Amino acid sequence: AVPGLVIENPQDPEMCTGVVTFRVDGVEGPHISDELRARKMITRPTGLKFSGVRVSISFFTTEAELDALVGAVGEIVAASR
Repeated sequence: AVPGLVIENPQDPEMCTGVVTFRVDGVEGPHISDELRARKMITRPTGLKFSGVRVSISFFTTEAELDALVGAVGEIVAASR
């Protein structure tokens, strides 16, 4: 649970893809993306409708990698506030 984090993906399972897009209230997407890249986590910032981050998830993405991503986003957000 990252305070202010909003997942922008559709909730309908038939509309879900391997790309997860999220934003964090009060923290710019490019900042989060740059900080993740510094930790060897490759993401892309968004900016058309909101300032967020896109993450590609695939069948070979491990649970440990997802846990590391969530932990890193939490740390980045905490340090930005």
